[in-house]
Formats: sequence, structure tokens, C-alpha cells
Amino acid sequence: MDPNQKEHGFDDLVKLATHLPDYQIILWGIEGRQTVASELEHFNPEGSKFIGLFYQNKHYEFVSHTVGPKASRFCFKCSKFADANHWKKCDARCKRCGTFDCAPGNAKIHCDDCNINFKSKKCFDAHLIPTTSNALPYCQKYFYCKKCSLIDRTDKYRGDPHVCGAKSFCHTCLEKIGVGHECSFKVPTEEEKNKKREAQKFSKYIVYDVETVTVESGEYAGHVERGPKHQPNLICCQMFCTECYGGDCTTCKKPWDYSDEDPEERLRIENDEEKEVEDNNDDDEYYDFNAIFE
Repeated sequence: MDPNQKEHGFDDLVKLATHLPDYQIILWGIEGRQTVASELEHFNPEGSKFIGLFYQNKHYEFVSHTVGPKASRFCFKCSKFADANHWKKCDARCKRCGTFDCAPGNAKIHCDDCNINFKSKKCFDAHLIPTTSNALPYCQKYFYCKKCSLIDRTDKYRGDPHVCGAKSFCHTCLEKIGVGHECSFKVPTEEEKNKKREAQKFSKYIVYDVETVTVESGEYAGHVERGPKHQPNLICCQMFCTECYGGDCTTCKKPWDYSDEDPEERLRIENDEEKEVEDNNDDDEYYDFNAIFE
């Protein structure tokens, strides 16, 4: 690639990907009337490093993570995309000492405190030291139970006592469970009942409805969720409380609505604005591309 070249295009990106085989390069962009960025190209999927690019208005911008209901980031330690809880299950982290530079060997060093065996002196020493200043050492986080032959979190780390044989957590009973668990809802305490009753004495509600239209939607042939934006042409809203139920009080408001009185005039103005943006494309302010991916 010529460093003196003022502009670089897709062909240059292909050359860059070929020159950097150890880098995963993902290119995102918004095509046509899409409202959500989609993956356009993925180079070197087996690479251990990562470069993210977003293409918009003939510009390539660097981005660090993906979009979606569960946005993820690239872990440079295990070379995978993962969510915010990835630090708990990263494959590059040693499960016994919690470090990323552990060197397992053929030794068998037993710890009398956590009852776990370690395969090297380095791993054994590391599990006694906290990985951060405000964390517990792994020796105080995990232990091996001789009765059920499971490695589990300690009472100090989890906050609850160990249950032998329990491998999963019941979100109904709110406790660790084992095989043959009979699920049942937890009976609320009298304090919890009174708290709910108190909260139900006064409530506020907001009811709304939005009617929208799409412009030239018949021309779009891609994914429905990435189709043209919906333009509201009627919005109705009503707020009421359990005291007056929509009457005249300090909490409730009168119903209000917004309607698109002249849609043809609005479309004409929008089209003129879009044309003006295209004519002055070089003077556009850059998007906050990373914000798009939040």
C-alpha cells in the first residue's frame, strides 16, 4: 500500500487483511435503508488479534465491539467475541489459579486449605495471591468437596453454604439444586407481604399508542428488522393514577396527541434535506461510530 495515497478503498482493505493474517478484520456498515449496522466482511476469522471497522459515507472508522441485543467485545486473550461476563469463563484464564500466564506441568501439589491439586509450583503459588487488589485469592474462592467430588465456590465467596451434589441454580426457589429437585415458589415473609401491600396503595400508569408510516417500503427487500425507519404520524398518551383515575390531580395530566397534519409537505422537506446532505457530503460531521455500536 502506498503511504502517500490520500484515499484508500475496499481493495486496499483486502491487501491489508492479506498482509496481516493474524488479525481478524470485521467490516460493518449500513446498507440502503437499514437502521442497524450489519457485518459486510470478515477477514482472517482464525486470527488471534482484532481490527473492527465501520463503513459509512465513504469513510472507514475504527470500532471496538459489535451490535445486537447482547453487544460483545473481542477478547485479546482468547481471541473470541464475548459478553460482559466473559471474564468469568475466558478460556485463556487458568481455572485453578486465575492467571493468564499459568504454566501447567506434571507435578501434583496439594493445597490443604482448598483441597485442590495443582500441576505446577507457579500455578500453586499464584492461587494464593489475589489477581487484583480488591479480590480474594483463588484459594479462598474455590474448594474441592470430597463428598460430592465437585469444585465449588466457597461460602465466603458465594455468600451461601455449599450444597453437595448441586450443579445448577433454581431461579424459582432461589437456591442451588441437585438431581430430583422439586421446585416450589418461595413463601414470602410477612415483611415482604407488607412491602408489596404498601406499594400497591398508590400507582401511576402511562398508556400510549404510536401509529407510523414507512416511505417507499415496497422497495426494501432485506431483513424486516433492518428495514426503513418508521415515521410516527400519530402519538396518543394518557397518564393516570389510582387516586383519580385520569381526573384532575397533581399527578395526572390531560391526554395529549401529536398528528402528522401534512405528510406530503414533511416528505418534501425531508427529501430536500437528504439531497442537501448528499451535495455537501464532504462537509459532514463524523458520526460517533462507537456510539452506534453501544
